[in-house]
Amino acid sequence: MKTRFILLAIISIGILSSCGSGSKTLHLKGIITNPDAELIDLATPDTSYTIKLDTLGAFDATIGFSKAGYVSMNYGGRFNTMYLEPGNDLTISFDTENIVGTLKYEGEGSVPNNVLNLIRQEISKLPTDDEIMTSTEAVFLSKIDSISSLLTELLTLNRSQLGSEFFDMESAKIKYRNAEMMVRYPSYHAYLVEDFNFKVSEKYWDRLKSVSVNESSYIGIFQFDNFVYGLVDLELAKSPDLNITEEFKQSFVAVDDIIMDAAVRNTCYTHNFYKYLSSGISYEDAKPIYDKYSEALAESDKDQFDEVLTRLSKLQAGSPSPDFKFVSMYGDTVRSEVLKGKNLFLSVWSTTNIEFMNEIPQLLQLQKKYGDKVQFVYVSLDDSVEEWQLLVREMNLPDIQLFASEGWAEPILYHYVIEKLPRHIMIDKDGNIINAHISVSGDQANAESELQSAISNLNL
Repeated sequence: MKTRFILLAIISIGILSSCGSGSKTLHLKGIITNPDAELIDLATPDTSYTIKLDTLGAFDATIGFSKAGYVSMNYGGRFNTMYLEPGNDLTISFDTENIVGTLKYEGEGSVPNNVLNLIRQEISKLPTDDEIMTSTEAVFLSKIDSISSLLTELLTLNRSQLGSEFFDMESAKIKYRNAEMMVRYPSYHAYLVEDFNFKVSEKYWDRLKSVSVNESSYIGIFQFDNFVYGLVDLELAKSPDLNITEEFKQSFVAVDDIIMDAAVRNTCYTHNFYKYLSSGISYEDAKPIYDKYSEALAESDKDQFDEVLTRLSKLQAGSPSPDFKFVSMYGDTVRSEVLKGKNLFLSVWSTTNIEFMNEIPQLLQLQKKYGDKVQFVYVSLDDSVEEWQLLVREMNLPDIQLFASEGWAEPILYHYVIEKLPRHIMIDKDGNIINAHISVSGDQANAESELQSAISNLNL
């Protein structure tokens, strides 16, 4: 067998087409050795099932099942993926003390599942993505090719006993995982080896010219999805100085430039909204883009985005700022009403947030210049009060330093739609929002321009 490097997890949850007429149920039974949970939970993207074990760890259940596809099995927080079809009569057994080594499938439907388990066993023996990504370009390409060959060999050894849909889907996962690794490699390698000037050779990308992004039948396979999303990110990386709003808008332009297939485009539009809508985009910037592309989105996704847009709409200039209360450096509670009467520049950050740490020089310069007009307030989302206090004292950070004791569960994060740090907000002395999305990234001139624009709207 070829030298085994990192093996790729080719298992993802995705519904395949119906296997035709016949049984609309499947039979699952088995025994779990050393049982430590009472239930097995099964899930597809559309449906979930629960199977109860007896006191000895045995189970026997017939469930309604009308489509062939991948099913996630959760037993006591341990997840496994199976491929099931209507009419399967499958016996499953494993020991909780060594699931990968003891998992066994028997009966109708056992072959594809034993193939998947064989792959999992190989995965457990091999290095990680980080290890392969630290390799030089030539070694990296050699390794991922060896991985693809190994996975293909595991599939073809059982080809005669595997259905064509399962075989084709697993083959696609191998191809697109190889491509997805290639897309990630340049930036990931640069980060891991701390060589931020690293670039791949000109011929590197030639290998991807034959890999199509316009394959709607593969939507939902995370290797394919990540490959497509990665190509969009590469396009955006050609303009590295974009702020978050500009990047959000350009992400849709990039999708339209790269992808021709309508269904794949729609998937990427949805991904863009999930990625950016809660990352510091204002209602004024988000709503026109949403109106343009909303018809391409599934209703369930639109419901979520509509809810976020509703919250964003309440953050427009002149709207009352949501109330808040945080803990000070000295342990007392500071409420928003106590700060009324002052114009506030509110920064939500954490000591582990690199972007904020890079912004500190600009913030200190802004505070030095405008501190007579604006009260700067910093709210930390750190896990440790002690670490936060230590850093604040070491850096001699001025003005009001507060701690969000409820962390990401703080209500203000929900109301201000904060899911990405840092966030800078200007509030006037009456407690009304001036700008809920101030950017101080980039050079000092841009940061000062943003702040001056907000200050010009204050009632000084």
